[in-house]
Amino acid sequence: MLDTIGVAAVVVSVLLLAWQSYLLRKQTELQTQVALATAGDDNMALLHGVLGRLVDNPALRPYFYEGVVPAHGASGGAVATVAEMLADCVESGCETANSLRFASPRLAGWPAYGQFLLQQSPVLNELVSTQPEWYPRLHALRTKLE
Repeated sequence: MLDTIGVAAVVVSVLLLAWQSYLLRKQTELQTQVALATAGDDNMALLHGVLGRLVDNPALRPYFYEGVVPAHGASGGAVATVAEMLADCVESGCETANSLRFASPRLAGWPAYGQFLLQQSPVLNELVSTQPEWYPRLHALRTKLE
């Protein structure tokens, strides 16, 4: 009789452990999904902050999306600052996409966006070429374009 009770207790313990393991796996999956959503949202919020600068000052947009090279002294400080902000943002997006490449296809567009900007923006291209250690992912994308 005691043997039967002991075996039953072991079986119940194993079943409870299996149930706890299942619940832990589900919780981990949910936390991963939340982390992915948060990472993507954080990068988008950074991008929208930079794009807001372009909305506030539409004269800056051509330097990043239309291949315009700023004339000496013409909005140079603002263009350089927005270039750094945009490079920081896209570098972060590319890093996030690389880190989570197998988990979230939603983030996969960051490298393509980085390449697009490097092709469209001489200012951004120059910044990345002169500061490769600040923007290693963008620098790698730039090298692919050459």
